[in-house]
Amino acid sequence: YMLETWEHESKMAFVKNPHHFDAKNVKIDRVEAVMVVEDSTAFAMYENGELDVQAPPSADLDRIKADPVLSKELYIAPNLCTYYYGFNVSKPPMDNVKLRLALSYAIDRQKLIDTVLKGGQLPAKSFACPGIFGGVAEDPNFVGVSYDPAKAKQLLAESGYTGNPPITLMFNTSEGHKNIAEFVQQSWKDTLGLDIQLANQEWAVYLKTVNEDAPDTV
Repeated sequence: YMLETWEHESKMAFVKNPHHFDAKNVKIDRVEAVMVVEDSTAFAMYENGELDVQAPPSADLDRIKADPVLSKELYIAPNLCTYYYGFNVSKPPMDNVKLRLALSYAIDRQKLIDTVLKGGQLPAKSFACPGIFGGVAEDPNFVGVSYDPAKAKQLLAESGYTGNPPITLMFNTSEGHKNIAEFVQQSWKDTLGLDIQLANQEWAVYLKTVNEDAPDTV
């Protein structure tokens, strides 16, 4: 397909590319993609017949699975990706490896999936997800970093971190990202007794912030 029009932060339109080697077998002449920030708004448009396909918000998955119509339309496909949080290791307190490990061990990834995401995701035990050639994610003998609250507390104590300087968990504006961040915030409070600040920014601002704060070397 070729880009026909692009209305920034609104929609894009694509038309069939006549120069594509198999153009005669491309059955759809035109594709329109809308840009909607909130998943709930986009899914409401899907239910209203305004969109042909849309990823559902995790908060609606229980309702969708119980609905006789929507449950038949729901399709959960493998996705070659890993959802992760990055640390700015050039600044305290995240230059402390034991603190970083404590925060990771304090997250119950399976509980996050069962109570927030609800889409059949797999808890990550390595950075490379299943399906990546040479990765260890599918190795039954590889443990990686998993949920271990006792180890998290031990590492926090060894790190010497008591809450200063404060930690801010930042995410780009999205209902889904917000729900995950709130779960992680509560996990760190319940397991480690740490009060973590949350901050969200629009995507362009978020990228600028990340790029400006990124260390020269990692």
